[in-house]
Amino acid sequence: MKLILALTATITMLFTAGCKEGTETIVVAGDSWAMFVCSYKSLDNALTKANVSGQSTNANCLSTTRASMRAEEQVLFETIQHQIGDATSAYLTARPDLKILISGYDYPRFSDDNKIDAYCEAYADMGCPTPAELNQFLNRFAESMTKFVDHKNTFYIQHHGLMQHYLGNEDANLKAFVMLAPEQISSADQPARFGGDDRLQTEEKGMLRIGPLTDAFHLSKFGFDKLAEHSVTQYSKSRCQVLFLYAARTGTDPGTYSSSSGMREKAMPVGATSRLSCRLPT
Repeated sequence: MKLILALTATITMLFTAGCKEGTETIVVAGDSWAMFVCSYKSLDNALTKANVSGQSTNANCLSTTRASMRAEEQVLFETIQHQIGDATSAYLTARPDLKILISGYDYPRFSDDNKIDAYCEAYADMGCPTPAELNQFLNRFAESMTKFVDHKNTFYIQHHGLMQHYLGNEDANLKAFVMLAPEQISSADQPARFGGDDRLQTEEKGMLRIGPLTDAFHLSKFGFDKLAEHSVTQYSKSRCQVLFLYAARTGTDPGTYSSSSGMREKAMPVGATSRLSCRLPT
């Protein structure tokens, strides 16, 4: 039995895309994004939908993910890439057969009137950017990542505008299924092709709901399912031995995870925030 595992400097999923029959385990590890992918069974659903057989996520994945890691928004590209480079080099040294897919996320929904204090503080720490400023920053980071990877052993995918395609945007009177289709977003040939309108946030229906509160950072179960589906259909059906390394965020307490080969990595906090003030709800 081959153990396929995941480890991250932010959140990570490491797995092989089924090129042959057999029992293979996808170990999901990382921060809160990995936890939601685990609890929603998003990868299992995506693999089933893509007819990738003989694989499933680790049954104890809730014990290998940590919901307490806080994500930072504004990061230094070079610092992230240096740390990702260290992680990918370590994996490729141990497993030269791996192909590594580094993945970003979709557009968030930050604002200064979010009712969750941690997100208000994070938004203030970032300098209170407009949706366009924040999304265009994420686009620039994604563009830099497409130049950072070698497109031979390491690849990059982003999901910018994915929820706008499926859900539209009520505030902008944007209907669903109008924006760029998933298969056209961040394809292997055009990894820096973005979907949606980068002036708009992800629709509220696409974000996690906690009672009456809307999460500014985490997608809903529907959103995580579509993100996993997008990754699987764009890459893993055509490539064997794929490591998914979700890398556009960082945790302040990332912890250490171990692989079956005995490799241990401690994820390092990365990022810099501009501490400008803005109105916070009382």
